[in-house]
Amino acid sequence: MCLGGLLLAGLVQCGKSSSDSPSSDATAGTETGGAAAMGGARASGGAGGAPVIGRAGSAVIGDAGDASVGVGQCSTPTSAGYKPQWMPPKAAPGACTQQQIEQEYSLCERDSLDYSPAKCRAFDEDAANGACLGCLFSANGDASSGAILLMPGNGWLPNYGGCEALLDGDSSPTSCGARTQAAVLCRDLACRKACVAPVSDAPWQSCLVAARVVACFDYFDQDTCAGLPRYARCNQASFHDNFMAMGDVFCGFGPPSVSNGEAGAGGAAP
Repeated sequence: MCLGGLLLAGLVQCGKSSSDSPSSDATAGTETGGAAAMGGARASGGAGGAPVIGRAGSAVIGDAGDASVGVGQCSTPTSAGYKPQWMPPKAAPGACTQQQIEQEYSLCERDSLDYSPAKCRAFDEDAANGACLGCLFSANGDASSGAILLMPGNGWLPNYGGCEALLDGDSSPTSCGARTQAAVLCRDLACRKACVAPVSDAPWQSCLVAARVVACFDYFDQDTCAGLPRYARCNQASFHDNFMAMGDVFCGFGPPSVSNGEAGAGGAAP
C-alpha cells in the first residue's frame, strides 16, 4: 500500500504532488519570493511572519462555492467555518537518513526533475522506509503533526508551526508554533476553498495575499514571533530546501538542544 493509503485512506495517492510549503509568496510586504517555495507546485510565505504555502502540482484543488467563479479563478477567500486545531509536532530524530528525505522529495514531488510515480510508489511501499515516512508526513487534523502536512488536493504543506515549536522546545497551545500553524492553515484552507483548479500562480498568490490581510488577519496579527531570526531554519528559500530542513529537524538529526536564552515559552526569546 502506498503512503497515501496508509495515512489518508486514499486522499493522497502515490506519485503525490507537494502542496503547501513555506517559501516565497509576496504577501503584504512582509513576505518575499515567488513561486519556487511551494510544494508540488509553488509556495508562498517566507520571512516576516508568514510561512510559505504550496499547492498540488500546478493547480489548487478547491471548491469556490460560488457558481460565478470559473475554472482557474478564485473567489474572495473567507475563514468562515475555520477552527484552529493545534497539532503539536511528533519528532522522531534518527527515523530518516538524509538520503531517505532527499529520495522522497526527488521521486514523489512533481516539480522534481527525478519525479517518477512508479519509483515513488516503490519507495513508499518499501518497509525499510516506513518509519521515516511515518515521521515525515501527517494528515491535517491529526492529533500530532509531522514535518509535512498532507492537505486536500494531494497537497504538501511544510509544517512551519511544528518546526518553530521544536526549535523552541515549546509545544504548548499558546506557543509561537501554535500561532504560526493556526495562521498558515487558515490561509491555505481559505484559498483551497476559494480557488477552482487548475489555478496559475497569479490568482493563487492574489488569493494568499487576500487571505492573509483580510480573512485570516486576526491569526497573523497574533503570530508576532514567526519572523524572528531564530526560526530561519524553518523558512527556507525554496520548497525543496524547506522539505529537507523540516525533514531534518523532525526526523533526521533533530532540533538543536534548547538552552537558556535560545528559546522560551510562547516565543519569548529573540
